[in-house]
Amino acid sequence: MNTVSQDKPKYGKTYSEFRKRVDKNQMPLVRTLRKLGCSVQSLHRAGQGVPDLLIGIAGLNLLAEVKNGKNDLTPPQEYWHLKWNGQVDVIRTDDDAIRIVETAKKIRAAIDRWLGASV
Repeated sequence: MNTVSQDKPKYGKTYSEFRKRVDKNQMPLVRTLRKLGCSVQSLHRAGQGVPDLLIGIAGLNLLAEVKNGKNDLTPPQEYWHLKWNGQVDVIRTDDDAIRIVETAKKIRAAIDRWLGASV
């Protein structure tokens, strides 16, 4: 028996009706992130609003939702982002990817300074 409710939410689709597809800019962004020294794991098949990418850099894990152009988050993605108590970013361009990597490196440096570790 399926324990997941298939009731129609107010936006008219069940979670399973949102297609689990890859945005056309996801692979170029993954290549950029890897060139910047990141490890990258695709999560897009998880569905239910879970972000597309798990990114590892400087000992930190980042979550990123890939969006192409001006596409907005789907209702399940909006809900997931709202309920998540950790970091999650939306990336659309190489500049966005570079920004989150640079920010993660600054956070790592600050953590190391705070802990008294060598930078």
